[in-house]
Amino acid sequence: GARELMTEKEIKDILAATGVTTYRGHAPTGTRVPYIVINLDYTSNFGADDVVYLKVPTVEARLYNTKPDPQVSAKIEKALTDAGIFWTADEADSPEESLFIINYYFGGLNSANSL
Repeated sequence: GARELMTEKEIKDILAATGVTTYRGHAPTGTRVPYIVINLDYTSNFGADDVVYLKVPTVEARLYNTKPDPQVSAKIEKALTDAGIFWTADEADSPEESLFIINYYFGGLNSANSL
C-alpha cells in the first residue's frame, strides 16, 4: 500500500538511528565524519484541475566521509529501505575538503513539515 508522507522529524529520526550524526542544512565547522546533512532538494508536485494539488518535496541526504565506507552506506540504505522509502543515490568527491560524499535522494516529506 501507499506510505504516508513523513515529517522532517521522522526522517531525521530514521537517519539518526543509523548511529550517524544527522544535521539539517549544514554541519558545524569541524564536525567529525561520518555525518549526514539533509536538505529539501526540489518538489515533484502532483497536479489536478490545472493547479498544484499536493506538494511532494524531494529530500537530499548527503553522507560525508573521508573515503567510501560500505558499512556506513549499508546502514543508511537499510534504514531508508526498512522505512519504506524509495531512494536513489550518486557519489561525489569534494577534493577541497578531502571528503567523499554519497547523495541519497527520496521523496515523501510532508510539505506541512518541510525542511
